[in-house]
Amino acid sequence: MNCLPATFYVVAGQIGQSGRLTEDNLRTLARERNEIGSHGYTHRSLVRLKRNELKDELEKSKKALSAYGARTFSYPFGCFDSRVVAEVAHYYDSARSYNTDVLPNRRSPLNRYSLSSFPVEGRFQTRIQPGTRDFIFSRDSLQSDAWFIITLHGRVSVDSLRIASTLKRSNLTKEQLQAYLRYVRARLSIRQQGVFLRYFERFCSFLADNKDNITVTTVSGALEQF
Repeated sequence: MNCLPATFYVVAGQIGQSGRLTEDNLRTLARERNEIGSHGYTHRSLVRLKRNELKDELEKSKKALSAYGARTFSYPFGCFDSRVVAEVAHYYDSARSYNTDVLPNRRSPLNRYSLSSFPVEGRFQTRIQPGTRDFIFSRDSLQSDAWFIITLHGRVSVDSLRIASTLKRSNLTKEQLQAYLRYVRARLSIRQQGVFLRYFERFCSFLADNKDNITVTTVSGALEQF
């Protein structure tokens, strides 16, 4: 697979936990020209936090990721409001949201704290298959200033016991429950993980073959060009 830079948004409070990235993993990713960003400290929805909780969440995530120079933030569940944006701006240079629709970022107007991103896994994997109707790099997009932030949630196992255990948790908000169910549906729609990985490898090859028309970089790297 071609080696292309990416931004890894990390839940800072989960570093080193079972099945999560370790400090060694993060150092390796950074050495390979990837960017380490923050996805919060506990993955709680920021819009539901009180002022002191919001500040604590951001301060802890920033401190935990300081060794990697974290500059960009990803809103948990894609949720934010003006209060959250104002606080995030004290700690990070930019922040991205999340939407299932394909929404490009453009030079003008560009809000550094509401950058658009979208998924390419599960039922959305046709977006990275050249030749399909849903392929994100149409002729028009290649001739424009469109900047796409594609999102992958990684290889996390989903089984019936794990799903049942998560759904029984009484502290889940409606928002968190809905987000988890969307995630499960997306994961289960891939019959074999290897199928998606093959599609993604072909997509990376397409990007490498079109390097004169497409620039692949990290979120902060793209902002520097804008």
